[in-house]
Amino acid sequence: MEKEIMEAIYISAKSVYDGKESLAEAKEYINKAFNVNVNSFADYYRAFKMMLDGGQHKRIISSGLRDYFLSKIYEVYGKDKLSRALEVYMESILYYEETHKNCTLHKDRAVYQKYVTLLRSL
Repeated sequence: MEKEIMEAIYISAKSVYDGKESLAEAKEYINKAFNVNVNSFADYYRAFKMMLDGGQHKRIISSGLRDYFLSKIYEVYGKDKLSRALEVYMESILYYEETHKNCTLHKDRAVYQKYVTLLRSL
């Protein structure tokens, strides 16, 4: 996924999270502007929201987008929210690997470890 699209998805997800626009409006915008499926955007938004608020997100989103979300969560919300986001992320990884036998999410685990290492260095 291109950085421009990831940035637009993040901005729209944050806008919905902050109550500045509805999920329906954001889905329509992202679909028209970047040809992202409306249901995919809904999954991206739910992943973002759960990373901030907690809860298990049972759908895997691209590791690149997850990485982008984590970088923005750290930048905008700080290390406490990043720590929460990492807990949710690992729960998602473990759930997916458990339900999809013989599957290891190597890229996701590498992204997770990148931010665990960052938190440990702070």
